[in-house]
Amino acid sequence: MIKKVFKFLGIFILSILLIIIILIGKYQYDQNQKVDDFFSKVDRVEIVSYPSRTNWDESDRLKTSELYSIIEKSSFKEKYIKDRIQLSEEQKNRLIDLFKDINLRIATQAACYEPRHLIVCFDKNNKVYGYLELCIECGTYDSSKNMEGILNFSMEKGAKFETLFKEFGIKHFTDNN
Repeated sequence: MIKKVFKFLGIFILSILLIIIILIGKYQYDQNQKVDDFFSKVDRVEIVSYPSRTNWDESDRLKTSELYSIIEKSSFKEKYIKDRIQLSEEQKNRLIDLFKDINLRIATQAACYEPRHLIVCFDKNNKVYGYLELCIECGTYDSSKNMEGILNFSMEKGAKFETLFKEFGIKHFTDNN
């Protein structure tokens, strides 16, 4: 009788583990599909760095809710831009790979939200197709509607973005540099 109970428990535990593995695989596949679908409509990508908006002149500060219209009109205050790079195709693919990198471990976020980096995606007509504004320090972001849920972002992932951005040539990461 005890052997049957242990056999049943073993099969039950293995079944649960198999279900978890299948669900993780499906989540990874779904996430990759979202990223691929979005970037299939993107012709070029720019990354912009700037000081925290709390350090901008009061009259120039913009609310997060105003970000899309400002990007769409290309009226982002040039005087605040520290770095602006257009990604090569190879860099764009590396960025896409980072979007697909899913952290299933603990993902830490804080509440500072002082973003200093903006990823702007343009379609083939050179119109803004989507944007993602990142706060690498606290692991939070704001995005256009069509990029919501496309990124599994955290402080840990922010460190990976910082490394990648540095490799791309972005130099501004804190207001002290």
